[in-house]
Order: sequence, then structure tokens, then C-alpha cells
Amino acid sequence: MPFSKKINKEATPKRVYAFLKLVEYKEMTKDELEKYLQPKELNKGNNTPFTAVYSFVERANLIEIDKDFGESITLNNIESSDLKDWDSYRKFMAKLLLSNENSNFLKFTSWYLQQEKEVFNYSSSKEIQKHLSGDIDTLIEDDILGWRFWASFLGIGFLSGGIIIPNTYQRIRDVLEEDLSIKRDIEIPFEEFMQKILIKCKEFKSCINGNNINFGISNGLRTLHDQKLIQLIKTSDSTDIWHLYRTEHEILEDVTSIKINRW
Repeated sequence: MPFSKKINKEATPKRVYAFLKLVEYKEMTKDELEKYLQPKELNKGNNTPFTAVYSFVERANLIEIDKDFGESITLNNIESSDLKDWDSYRKFMAKLLLSNENSNFLKFTSWYLQQEKEVFNYSSSKEIQKHLSGDIDTLIEDDILGWRFWASFLGIGFLSGGIIIPNTYQRIRDVLEEDLSIKRDIEIPFEEFMQKILIKCKEFKSCINGNNINFGISNGLRTLHDQKLIQLIKTSDSTDIWHLYRTEHEILEDVTSIKINRW
């Protein structure tokens, strides 16, 4: 599994996508792919962008080598429909990278979301690294730099001034687009909605404390509400009250139910 321990900053979402699209287009050997994807002047030793990308797709088991046909490389465990556009590719990669709760990628994502507004006090990836502990204290500055590209791409937040501002709007939207079991156009209990989301978004689990929802997830929900993709609702006589991270907004804090609109 890629990024289970280290997060190579050279294996960016765009580079991995370019590699997979080229393999989809034409079967080639590893050397042939490298010639297409990496100029000769960048071929300096083993630590190159191509090497990082190849390691990523290999560890993810997204390619296989056909030894009967000149060691040409073909796609494996990924369909053309997963590569048809940027959105489809993002949804596929979210399932790949955010499904293994033992991976450092998911653990760091969870840790970062737990920092809430504290992230605004981190001026750089180097500064973030100083605050790591436990399983993820082995991550170095370059790992965090690599994580930022993927976190922004997967919809964990927005990249700004060297940090990711937690806002899970895109992540939640992608889950809603794929999980058609979540009822549309009718009001449902907010607890029922959150149970569905937490099954799909394992990185959110440590960000929910009882009925309290943290900063990044609250930002995502409010953004979806503002875009009229969902409607956050507070019913005065309800006893099951959930609490968003308090901020100046139409939805100040309390929520009891939600309506998912069709789009």
C-alpha cells in the first residue's frame, strides 16, 4: 500500500494520473514510460519523480507486468472509468489512500484535522513536524510536503500559504455523490447522516467527540449548505442535537437534521 509509512513528495496526484493515463493509452515497458514522462536531464540516480511515481503505482498494485509480451505494463485493479476525468480519479484515490487505518497517511490526516484552528499557528511543514508524536513522529518535513498535495486534492482542505486550511467540503461531497443509499430531498436525523459519513470517511472518526463536530468538518458542512447542496436544519423540539464548531454563520452551531438535495 502506498504511503503506509513514508509519503514521497515527488509522487504527486498529477504525476500519478499522467502515468496511469499513459498506461491506459498504450502498453509500454518501464523504460519506454520513463522516456515519455521524464526528460533525460532529470534522470539523476534513483531518486527521481518517475521512480517515486512508479513505486507508488507498484505498491498500490495498480499495474502489472506482462512478461509474455516484452514486459509491457498494463493497468491492474483500476478501470478506465476511474481515470475518465479528475473527479473520478479523485474518488478512486480517496478509497485507496483513506481506507487503511494503519497507514501513516490516514493517521496524519486524522491528526491534522484534530488540530482545528491550531493549524494557523504552523508556519511551515517543518513547524508541523515538530509537533508530531506517536506512530507518525517518524514523518519528516518532506513527507508532510507530499501529504499537502494529496490532502488538497482529496478534499481535506485548501492549500494556502504553505498550510492546508481544514475544510472537508469536497471529501463529503464526493461521498454523497457515490453513496446513493443516503436519502435525498427529505429531512433525515443528523445522527443517521453522520453514521453514513463516518463509515466512508475513517479519517473523521477522531474528529467527532460525542455530538460535537470539529472545525474542518464543520467548515465542509457549512460550505455544502452555502452551495445549497445540503440543508442543515435545527428543530427546536428535537432532543438529539449536534454541535458544529461555533462560528459566525447562518448555522451558528446547533443542528438536528439534514436534507441532501439532488444535484
